[in-house]
Amino acid sequence: MPQLTANGLEFHVQTLGDPGDPPVVLIHGLLTGSVASWYFGLAPALSPDHRVFLYDQRGHGRSERPPSGYTLAELAADLDELTVPLGPCALVGHSYGGVVALRHAIDHTPRVTGVVLVDSFVPGGGDGAAPVFADAGTTGRWTGDDRPADSDRAREAGRRSRRHRATADELLLEGTSVLEDVRRDSVLDPVALARLPMPVLCAVGSDSPFRGDVEALVELLPAGRRVEVLPGGHALHVDAPGELARAVREFLDGLEATGASGAPGASGAPLGPLGSLGSLGPGAPLGPGAPLGSSHRNGAEHG
Repeated sequence: MPQLTANGLEFHVQTLGDPGDPPVVLIHGLLTGSVASWYFGLAPALSPDHRVFLYDQRGHGRSERPPSGYTLAELAADLDELTVPLGPCALVGHSYGGVVALRHAIDHTPRVTGVVLVDSFVPGGGDGAAPVFADAGTTGRWTGDDRPADSDRAREAGRRSRRHRATADELLLEGTSVLEDVRRDSVLDPVALARLPMPVLCAVGSDSPFRGDVEALVELLPAGRRVEVLPGGHALHVDAPGELARAVREFLDGLEATGASGAPGASGAPLGPLGSLGSLGPGAPLGPGAPLGSSHRNGAEHG
């Protein structure tokens, strides 16, 4: 089992593809995510012409599980240290993994050629909503205020179909400070986000409960001029693996064709006022349209 040491912890890592190809790092979400989230789907789809690097975040999968140390700064520091040998690379993050990718892009901008956010959002965005987690196998959502009911439902679903994942979820929730750490440090600086120069692709599920939150994030990203609305819910890597792989490959090809210049529109998407995600169909690019909707402020969940 390949292991790397970073920040005093042992991390489970996997690599696919030729070491000479452009590197891309896949970052799973919190609680139910792991290397397995990508290993049998997006990772092999990208590996024919990319060096794909995957790792279990601290406390997840086969990586070491410390009792504390789950702030956004610490998770991003893990990503930083693990990827130094790769040089400049593209980042793909699902859910909270996308937030970790954005924090790394803010802290180490020259080392990031582009970012793909897979149903990701900014915790504390909108009107300051609490950090939100979603079980990768359900369409439920929960915040720090309603954790017991929803996390219990997620664990019950896990016991029925993915008992080993539910056990890992319980160990992380009950044996570490992950919830307290995320509540304490999970907010991204909107000014820093607005200054990010690299292209950004936002992939969102047509049935995701986070579509309004993604709208809020797109509004903050001047380089985030493309959104792919794909069929599925929060777990697009499970619900629409082929469509997600197509969108990510096209984005990465665009980075390499332009030399990852970081100029607005370098991802191949049209410039102009940001449109409303709610009016887009699957696979539609984000182009000129009405002002962003306010669903992220009222907590509405889209079906």
